[in-house]
Amino acid sequence: MFVLFLILVGGSVATLLAGPTNIPSSIIALLLGIASTAIGLTPERAMEKSSSFGIAMAGVVAIVIAPLLTASLADVLAALVPMVAILLIGGTGILLGGLVATKLLRWRPMLGMSVALTAMYGFPADYLLTNEVARSTGRTDEERQQLTDAMLPAMLVGGFTSVSAGSVVIASILVSFL
Repeated sequence: MFVLFLILVGGSVATLLAGPTNIPSSIIALLLGIASTAIGLTPERAMEKSSSFGIAMAGVVAIVIAPLLTASLADVLAALVPMVAILLIGGTGILLGGLVATKLLRWRPMLGMSVALTAMYGFPADYLLTNEVARSTGRTDEERQQLTDAMLPAMLVGGFTSVSAGSVVIASILVSFL
């Protein structure tokens, strides 16, 4: 229970710091979580150890899906062609940019391309996909854990960073037009 309180305090501090620093609260929360785990204040996989990760994940999925409840069939059909075009053009750009960055950073291409694609599908999909890949390709529990440990940090950081950075850029562009 105390671990959940520490997570609440970290999230609250991140929210309070987001305004004056103009850094997205998700990035601040990520950095606070990394720091608190590094100094031993919170354990690794704190939400899993406190048996609250499943309900938190269900909440995130509900928040993401809730706006779809008000969409009509006409809204979905009207958005279909632009959405497919954006996915194709954006996906191609992300793959090309990811390939260049992977080569420049001398990173493993498959992991680098996967991290680049987190900009397109974000959280919680990057978490769910990473776990599914580890579960379906790992032959033993130990191998599954090694795969998860190798992929998940990069995927989560890549997803949070790209989505937050994209939000800041879009907000800056919108503000400049006002």
